[in-house]
Parts: sequence; C-alpha cells; structure tokens
Amino acid sequence: MSGVLVIAEQRRGELRPQSLELVTAAQAVRREGDAVSVAIIGAAPDAFIPSLSLAGIDEIVTIKVAAAEFDPETVEGAVAALIAQRKPDVVLIPHSVDESVRADATQRRRLRNEVEHSRQLPMRLAHAALVPAILGHYDRNAR
Repeated sequence: MSGVLVIAEQRRGELRPQSLELVTAAQAVRREGDAVSVAIIGAAPDAFIPSLSLAGIDEIVTIKVAAAEFDPETVEGAVAALIAQRKPDVVLIPHSVDESVRADATQRRRLRNEVEHSRQLPMRLAHAALVPAILGHYDRNAR
C-alpha cells in the first residue's frame, strides 16, 4: 500500500475528535491516486465503522484486541505490525494525555525505528499536535 494511514483513537466506546482531525489532515497530504486508510484498534472496533465511514476514506481497518481498556503495549504492537504489513507513505497518529505510548518521544522513536528497519525505507510519523506544522511545510514531492 502506498498512501496515508490514519490511526483512529477511541475511548470508552467513543471515537475521539482527534481521529476526525487526522482524517481531514490525510486529505490534505494525499496525492492523486493515494488511498486513505483508517485503522481502529479496540475490543469492539466494528462499532466505529459507521462513524468512520466518511467521504475521502477508502478503507477502514479494524483490529480487535482482547484488552477492553487502553493498553500501550498492545496498541504499539498492533500499530507496528499494521505499518510493517501495509507500508504506507504517511502515518498519522493522534496524541492525547492518556495515550502514553504515542505521547512519549522515546516510544515514538522506537516505533519508527522498528518500522523503518522492517521496510528499509523512510517514512513519516506524525501526531495530531504536529499536523498543522507538517501541512505547512509538507513537500508533496518528497514522498
């Protein structure tokens, strides 16, 4: 897969607003012909399909995990496996206070290194707080 992968965020059965912000950001960074895929990870990910069935989303990927509550190691493993399998050009990951695996810079670097080593190609990881800066300086030809 080339294109854009958005990792949606949910808590206590509700889709977090950051997820929809990243879907909008994905539209801005996609090139003609790029697919935008959204992945949702949780105990009942299919419940979020109606909320994520939006214009501009080409595919919704559901990843069912056993943990009912957020578990950083589970999410980190699922995201790393998804990126390694799909090999997107751009990955947009939300950032919130309770998403410690995504918030911690060391963890993000480790995840990026694992994925880059599995692909042997550069990639871009971003979280919602950085999207405006990325979009302001994004060079479409750099991908």
